[in-house]
This record gives sequence, C-alpha cells and structure tokens, in this order.
Amino acid sequence: MKRFSVVWAVMCWLFYPVVLLGGEGGKEPLHHIADVSKATNFFTRWLAQTYNEQRLIHSIAGIAFMTVMGVLLAYLTEWLMGLLGYKAERMEHKE
Repeated sequence: MKRFSVVWAVMCWLFYPVVLLGGEGGKEPLHHIADVSKATNFFTRWLAQTYNEQRLIHSIAGIAFMTVMGVLLAYLTEWLMGLLGYKAERMEHKE
C-alpha cells in the first residue's frame, strides 16, 4: 500500500501542473453544434436537434437508451447461458 501511495504522489506531482496549464489558450467559449442536415432518419435528426437545443432531454434520452441496452444485453446473456447449460440464479449470502 505504501508503494501505491508513493506512486500516486509522484503522478500527482508530475501531472498536476500539466492539467493546470493545459486549459490555457482558448479565450472563446466552446460551442458544439450537431449538423442536422446529415441526419438520415427521424431518430438521428431528433437526437441532433435535442443536442443543439435541449441538452437535458438529450441527456435523459441517452441514459434511457443505455439502460434499455443494458437490460437487453443481460437477457441475451442469460438466454445464451441457458443454451449452453448454465443456470443463472441468485446466490445466497452466507455469514
């Protein structure tokens, strides 16, 4: 654990000035705008427009999409494990 503390201290000592000095140079605020003209379908166009106009809705849609993808991957994995003969079930905690 002591070795980790020493390595961590050295890394902070080396990289802290780099992080502080890395932010200089840009005096103008950054504006990221998605190009809606290249959107091919409704969903892509809607995501680009919400990114440009309503960042909160865009963030909520991203979180919902990732949640649905995670649940679908969990069910797909459980199904594949069932095909291979593995049974996924809850484990009991023993104290």
